[in-house]
Amino acid sequence: MKRIQQGFTLIELMIVVAIIGILAAVAIPAYQDYTVRAKLSELTSLTSPARMAIGVYCSDNGGSFTALTGASLSAASGSVTLGDNVIPLPGAAKYTASANVTAANGMVTAVAGPTTSGLPATVAGTNITWTPTCSTAGTTWAVAGSIPAKFYPKP
Repeated sequence: MKRIQQGFTLIELMIVVAIIGILAAVAIPAYQDYTVRAKLSELTSLTSPARMAIGVYCSDNGGSFTALTGASLSAASGSVTLGDNVIPLPGAAKYTASANVTAANGMVTAVAGPTTSGLPATVAGTNITWTPTCSTAGTTWAVAGSIPAKFYPKP
């Protein structure tokens, strides 16, 4: 007599559950890193007007930062008012605590917000710095900071 199989065996079901468990073990940490990078992109976008002003200043001054001040950056780009070298953040800044420009060398520093803003403890209160290299060919940026390197933005 022929017997027709009408379902899955216990071993087949256990194999499927094991495969799903392995995929979840790999996917969840990758997704968490992705969400942190997405939140930290706010630091990059809020400091981009200052970095643009530094690039314009570099181009206008023959590849030199010798006379760089907050006032000269404000003159280079009407959209950025640096005053005492502190970049004003919009009221909607959720993950950025502060940002500033060092007038002597044009280094832009952004500090991540606290854990209450939704950032994990590993990145809360850490910073990202963009250090410019000014030449007649243009401005290049080196990215560093106290955040883990896997969360660095692309320069």
